[in-house]
This record gives sequence, C-alpha cells and structure tokens, in this order.
Amino acid sequence: MRAMMTDERLISTIERIERALVRLESRNGARSAGDPAVVEALGQLQVRYDRLAEREQRLRERATAALDRLTALIDQQKAG
Repeated sequence: MRAMMTDERLISTIERIERALVRLESRNGARSAGDPAVVEALGQLQVRYDRLAEREQRLRERATAALDRLTALIDQQKAG
C-alpha cells in the first residue's frame, strides 16, 4: 500500500506537471504537434495531472468535512 502524499507535496507535484506541460507545448509548438512521441508524452502527463487533480479535490472535500465535524463538536461543547 502506498503512503498518502501530503497536501503540500500533492500541490507541488501538480504544479511541476503543469510546468512540464507548458515547457513541452512551448518547446515543440505546432511543428511537432503530430509527432507521436510528443503526443504520447503530453497524453501521459495529462493523465497524471488529471489523477492528481481528482485526488486533490477528494482531499479538499475530506478536509472540509473533517473541519465541519470539528466545528460542530466545538459548538456542542460550548452549548452544553
């Protein structure tokens, strides 16, 4: 089983992938848009980026839910 990435590492990874995509797109431009190696590399990066973006969204949802539960517990303690 893989260890979970921290939010900071996850965000850093997504940012690195975004920068790599920008570099590939700007370096290769339109001339190599049909180059199978470039298309494959961009596709692989996009798949990885999509997975990480989905994971980041799930982590944000879980963190928000946990904070909501903590807030409710704190409010109950204050009221009771």
